[in-house]
Amino acid sequence: MNTVKDFYDINLDEPEFFIRFALHTHNLLVRAQNRSFCKNPLVSEIRQSCPLIYDVSVQLSGIIREKTGITLDEDEIAYITLHLGGALETQKELANRVPAVLYCPSYYNMDSSLARSHRCSHHGRALAGFYRSRQG
Repeated sequence: MNTVKDFYDINLDEPEFFIRFALHTHNLLVRAQNRSFCKNPLVSEIRQSCPLIYDVSVQLSGIIREKTGITLDEDEIAYITLHLGGALETQKELANRVPAVLYCPSYYNMDSSLARSHRCSHHGRALAGFYRSRQG
């Protein structure tokens, strides 16, 4: 992952990405040992629409080959591209998030109603924490 950061200036140190990618890589290695690869019908679309991320995935597949001796085909590289793309989108969303605290009294369930409304209007992602006062 440090190679990707050094060469492409893309930070992949996010714990959630790391866990998902580690699971994917483990399953990929199991599939390779069993010679049971999955076709990815979106390979050409992914390669054309996300060339930089695909290039990063090719580099990661080279690192996997160095560490394991397993050469990944373009289908597996495209799946890695999807993981990277998801991680980059998550990072973009987090970078655009404005930290805020919503503080309101527990008066006639106003707190719950306001929190529910906020989650719905922001697809559940914008509010990092919700704190209720016991007074009111």
